[in-house]
Amino acid sequence: VKDNIDVDGQSSQVGNPSLPWPKAEGDAWVVQQLKSAGAILLGKSHMNEFAAGLDGRNTHYPRLNNPQFPNRLTGGSSSGSAVAVAADLVDFAIGTDTGGSVRIPGCWNGIWGLRLATDPVHLHGVFPRSPTLDALGVLSQSVECVFKVAKQLSRVNTTPTTTRLGYDPKNLEEMNARSRLRFLDTIKALSSRFEVRAICLTDLLSSTEEITRLLKAEFC
Repeated sequence: VKDNIDVDGQSSQVGNPSLPWPKAEGDAWVVQQLKSAGAILLGKSHMNEFAAGLDGRNTHYPRLNNPQFPNRLTGGSSSGSAVAVAADLVDFAIGTDTGGSVRIPGCWNGIWGLRLATDPVHLHGVFPRSPTLDALGVLSQSVECVFKVAKQLSRVNTTPTTTRLGYDPKNLEEMNARSRLRFLDTIKALSSRFEVRAICLTDLLSSTEEITRLLKAEFC
């Protein structure tokens, strides 16, 4: 689990080992749920300091190696969680995602990264970055494993929702023929189980300034 998630008896250093962090007096909700399902916790993982970054670098620690793409960054802020999965050290790992902190390292390490819905209960025992945008995320090399873990973390008696996936058709123009064919096959396969939409990333990126302003206002 990412080092902004409490584990009983350990300090959540949030990527900064120099501060006098207290030891957690219990597991975070997500750790409790996974342990109760039989998951074995192997450790806490590297991250951008205070989850404030998307490149995976942290001045307090050596640079992480990207297992699949050694000459590239790992992405962040859930960098260690993604690397642990990509290096076959664990079946899955837990991170947090406020503005891409699971999805970006998932992409950069060639694995699956799923951001779960924002849920206050999920975040009990998680260091806050932005109360209205923080969410847990699951990383794995297997999409089946991702959804198995996500299902375990879905609370009882919650209203089921349709999983929506988006892609930008403009990206197809930049792919070679082989990659384009594989991408379209993947979209077809996912469409049989989920709602897949074509979206314009330009529209999404136009809100970056507003999102950044909100993050700065809410950051603890």
